[in-house]
Amino acid sequence: MNKHSDPNNVMSSERKSTEPIPDGSGHSNSEARQKRSAIRLLFIIAAVTILTVFILTACGNASNNSTHMHGSETFETTDSFDQRPAFLADYSNLTRTLYAEAANLGDILKQINCYCGCMDEEDKMHDSLYRCYIAEEKDGKVTWTDHSAGCGICLEEVQDIVKLHKEGKSVDQIRKAIDDKFKPDRIS
Repeated sequence: MNKHSDPNNVMSSERKSTEPIPDGSGHSNSEARQKRSAIRLLFIIAAVTILTVFILTACGNASNNSTHMHGSETFETTDSFDQRPAFLADYSNLTRTLYAEAANLGDILKQINCYCGCMDEEDKMHDSLYRCYIAEEKDGKVTWTDHSAGCGICLEEVQDIVKLHKEGKSVDQIRKAIDDKFKPDRIS
């Protein structure tokens, strides 16, 4: 038998020189290379996509607001009380209005207890109803908290304070009305 007629001979004339050589897995070497290249390309595309999203997210905020988490609360710093936090866009007009009122009536809210339970927490971050809306004022900047946006008691307390303030009630009268309505019997 001559070497050109043997079907198992690599040098067989029936086998073309451009025909892929099997690698034992049922795939030719070129198919395996193509598969590896496709996988590498997918990883590169995924990495570029993730990096692009990260950059756009970080740079896409046109304001100078700084947002971060503190426990379960989102804090967002704005340049002034006139600038509301962006997280309020996800809430109702009433909630946005009550945040504006909390900023306007801050001196009163600082003297009113919150009765949603936040003042009972160990970290004692909440020392008044004011703290349920505004975490800090420093160097003209305001750090807002989203605590009240999701708390019906905090929102209702400010709603009542706004009404009582418009009626001309004093801080002591407002505090008494809030305590009478919201203070649990277990608290003396």
